[in-house]
Amino acid sequence: MSLVIVHGGITVTPERLEEVTAAAVDFASACRAESGCREYQLSWLTGAPQQLRLLEIWDSEETYTAHSAQPHVRQWTSFISAAASAPPAFTKLLLEEGGQPSSDQGTHKVQVPAG
Repeated sequence: MSLVIVHGGITVTPERLEEVTAAAVDFASACRAESGCREYQLSWLTGAPQQLRLLEIWDSEETYTAHSAQPHVRQWTSFISAAASAPPAFTKLLLEEGGQPSSDQGTHKVQVPAG
């Protein structure tokens, strides 16, 4: 089984900062309530107040995929895209017990010791 970690961010237009902040509270809360979610954080980058940062950790690729298909995720994606001044940048990491590290299609796989 692979632990999934996604991190990155998006630049939000200045006039939408308050609106995004308010919406992010409810969105992150809904994500944290999902099965398999170990961590879900949205925060503003210190020194760059328009940069919304994301860190999410999921128990498995299956729980991450299920999360991605949730209606609140589709709604948030549409909302945040409209509030953005630049395209988002995200990295997805898969942490696997045993096996060899590998990567494919923008996903980085990292080997971690078993146990």
